[in-house]
Amino acid sequence: MTELIAQKLVEEYKDAGVAPNDVYPQSFSLDDVLYWVDQEPEFGKQAVYLDVWTYGPDFRSSLEDMQELAKQGVRILVPPIYVLLDVEGGDIVTSAYARQARQAGIDLITWTLERSGPLTGGGGYYYQTVKEAIINDGDVMHML
Repeated sequence: MTELIAQKLVEEYKDAGVAPNDVYPQSFSLDDVLYWVDQEPEFGKQAVYLDVWTYGPDFRSSLEDMQELAKQGVRILVPPIYVLLDVEGGDIVTSAYARQARQAGIDLITWTLERSGPLTGGGGYYYQTVKEAIINDGDVMHML
């Protein structure tokens, strides 16, 4: 989104009389989120960064990165669920990314819990970080 489009989104809410605390503007672009935080702080305080692009096979989160996001005003991160989970000793546990985000004071929302078919085969793409610990459909409750 360009700044013009990011501003237009907020203007649409304002014109419709929607209260800022009823809105969670969201974007895959950190620039959009930072625009809302800086230029429209009433809406920016609930701006949601849909963080799907930073997490890959070689990505390693750090507390410093999360603290920098928080310092810039990012309060809510929304990665796919596999980013928030890991396996230790055969058990599904909270990932370093999730622990670091929370330690930096960032709230987390996720998606993709229900995106796969039966979990007996490991759950597929959206369960990639915990595939080795998935045995049956009931394991979705461990993830949750």
